[in-house]
Formats: sequence, C-alpha cells, structure tokens
Amino acid sequence: MDADKLFDTMAQLGALIHGSPRDSQSSQGTDTWSPRLDLLEAEAAYVVRVEIAGVPPSRLSLTYEGRLNRLTIRGEREEAPRADTRTVPHRLEIEYGGFVRHLDLPGDPVDLQGACSRLSQGMLTLVLPKIREEQVTVIISETISITTKP
Repeated sequence: MDADKLFDTMAQLGALIHGSPRDSQSSQGTDTWSPRLDLLEAEAAYVVRVEIAGVPPSRLSLTYEGRLNRLTIRGEREEAPRADTRTVPHRLEIEYGGFVRHLDLPGDPVDLQGACSRLSQGMLTLVLPKIREEQVTVIISETISITTKP
C-alpha cells in the first residue's frame, strides 16, 4: 500500500470515528474543503459557529434564503506560499481553496434586520434572531454582513 492510499484510508477511518462535517444535516458544496460548524437553537435565536481560521472577511459570503430557511456560507482560504522552494513538506494537513456550506435551519425563519456576526480568532459566530410566526414576511434571498474583532 503506498503512502497516499494509507493516509486516505486513515482519514476515512478518522472521519468514521470522530464524525465528519459531511455527516451533519447540512449539505455540502462541491468545493475543496468544508469547515466544521455548530448550530445551536435558543428560544429567540439560532447561533451558528464556524471554524474558518485563515479565511479573511473579504473572502466570506453569507446568504440567507427565506423560502428554504437556508443559510449559505461561502469562503476561500488561500494557500500560503512556501518561503523556500527547496523545502520538502513532510505533512500537509491544512485544507485550502474554496468552500460552501448550506445549512437548513430547523424551524422558525430568521429576522435579518436583527442578525449579527463576528469574526474573531478564526471563529465566525452568527446570531440569527427568529421571527415569531405572526411576524413572518417571506424573504427570498439576502446577504448578511460580517464584522471583525481583532
């Protein structure tokens, strides 16, 4: 068995043991990697936390589709250039390139006017207030802005 096949087999085994973002209720895009995320639900809001270290705000896009009650998170992490082309990498585990996560929210639609986000230390946190049923207005699609905190 060659080394690449061995590492692929080990990665698949690790995903089975520890779980994989692909096992969650959110669907994946066809891009190169998929950041892990948590979806929490409180009485008044959803909280989404996404591990996106190395992805600058300029490379992030958040979209909410009201009819589907779906949050889409897109981004891209660029590979850092190697300082010396004569170096030989022995382990490359960090994933680079684009990603897309589609997250179907489980219940009430979202009030985008009250939504807020924060990107700090590689963690994107979104707070998405719920709309009570009597206040529902159908939102076809809207973008959510991202703020950063050093």
